[in-house]
Amino acid sequence: EELPLGLFAPLALRLLVEAEPRAMTRTTHSGFAPIHELFREGDLERVGICLELLPKQAITTLTKGGNSALHVACANPHCDPRLIKMLTEAVPELASKANRQGQPPLFIALGLEQPSVGVVTALLAAAPAAVLAVDESYNTAFSLAAAKRDSDE
Repeated sequence: EELPLGLFAPLALRLLVEAEPRAMTRTTHSGFAPIHELFREGDLERVGICLELLPKQAITTLTKGGNSALHVACANPHCDPRLIKMLTEAVPELASKANRQGQPPLFIALGLEQPSVGVVTALLAAAPAAVLAVDESYNTAFSLAAAKRDSDE
């Protein structure tokens, strides 16, 4: 059984990443690599360590389901918009990269029960063209936003 990265103090995480950075991208039985778990947890200090030490290829590793670290972060309803900004500044192309369902991270953020205005704003700042995307179910950013408005009424 693997230990969650949240148990590691930032210094311990730094030492582990420096010792064997490839371990952060090895997919586990859950379909996620430790790098994805870290971004899902959203600890800004630990994310900063990984962004500093890991090569860009590690940050762009996909889950078994085809989601990027940014997709995973956006699925967290408590995601800090600063995390989105950190990720999109480090690897700008993640903001417009679609998953296997054709969804950019913006769609994941808009699909939450209570989409975060801060997260959506950060995603739009990084990839304004994401509003033009259409996923495999023919959803657009506008249709997802409208569906949320309709469900709130």
